[in-house]
Amino acid sequence: MNDLEILIPEFDKNPKGVLWYLIALIAGIILGFIAFVTKNYTFGVIIVLFGAIIIIRGIRTPRLISLIIDDRGISLGNKFWEYKDIKNFSVFVSGDRSYFIFTPIGKYQLSIKVPVKSTGEIESKLINSLTQVEYQEPFIDGLVRILKI
Repeated sequence: MNDLEILIPEFDKNPKGVLWYLIALIAGIILGFIAFVTKNYTFGVIIVLFGAIIIIRGIRTPRLISLIIDDRGISLGNKFWEYKDIKNFSVFVSGDRSYFIFTPIGKYQLSIKVPVKSTGEIESKLINSLTQVEYQEPFIDGLVRILKI
């Protein structure tokens, strides 16, 4: 099998306009006011921290990391999984974005979702090494995608 190496962003950067930030600010002010009125200061601190995280993630540009698929397994950045340690893989297309998803074998079986430009070459490389399954997007992933968080 020929090695396939793709440079991918470390996370999806969702473009947000001024209106999105304005709505987020208004929601934060309302939630902060509720926290103040109910004297729930822990909730108020959480709202402030969440706002800071949203601003930092909006400013930060994702680094490019390498996704390597070879005859031994899958490497993502500095982490490597052998094929025997991977349960299955999927591809998912949502609008103009494509994702390569694979599930390492483990206690929690959390899937790793990687944004890619095209999934065709990845599918052809993995079809003989791993089981391909249909991806069912979890509710929280769909909500995050819709809200552009």
